[in-house]
Amino acid sequence: MLSGVAALRYRLGNDHTYDFVEGSILCDAALEVATFSSSDGEFFAYFDDASPTSCRQALEDLEAYIKSAGPFDGLMAFSIGAVLGATLLVQKAQTNAALPFRLAVFFCGGAPGDPSALNEDRFRFLDSAFDGEVLDLPTAHVWGKNDPRIPSWGPQLAKLCSSQLATTFVHERGHDIPSWHDQLSLERTVQCIQRTIDRAITSH
Repeated sequence: MLSGVAALRYRLGNDHTYDFVEGSILCDAALEVATFSSSDGEFFAYFDDASPTSCRQALEDLEAYIKSAGPFDGLMAFSIGAVLGATLLVQKAQTNAALPFRLAVFFCGGAPGDPSALNEDRFRFLDSAFDGEVLDLPTAHVWGKNDPRIPSWGPQLAKLCSSQLATTFVHERGHDIPSWHDQLSLERTVQCIQRTIDRAITSH
C-alpha cells in the first residue's frame, strides 16, 4: 500500500502537497500489513470500530486537525481512513454545513457510518439502497476486484456519492493501491484522480 502511495504521488506530479494523518488507537496489524511488517511493531487505527464514542472522538479529532492545519483542497484516504473521511463528509452534509474538501479520493473505502446514529451511541452504516446518494462532490473510487471486503466496501461507497461526479476504477488486485509493478493500473488510477481534480476545478 505504501509503495502505491509513493507511486501515485510521483505520477501526479509536484503540484500537490500531502499531509498524513496517523491513527492513535493501538490495534492488531491488518492482514495486508502483517505480511510484510515486523511482528513486534506497533500498529494504530483511527478509532475502535466497536465503540461509537471512539468514532465520535475520531471525527472531532479529524475536524480539529483540518481547522488547525488546513484548509485542504481534497481528501485522499485508504480503507478505514476512507470510512472516517466519508463519515465526516456525511456529517457535514446532514447538517447542511460547508464541506471541508472540494474533492475526495477513496481507495478500497468502506461505507461511512451514519453520524446521526453515532450521536445516539449506536452504529449504522449507510446503504445506497436505503439512503441513496448522500455526498455531492467530485469523488474518485479505486478498489480491487479481488478485495475480500467487497461488496460492502468499494462499490457501496461509490454508490453513496453523486453518480454525476463520481469516477471509478477497479483493478485486478485486492485490498491495495496500484503501484509500480502494475503500470497499467497505476496509469488508470492517476487518470481517475486527475479527472476528479479537473471536475473540482471546473465546478468551483
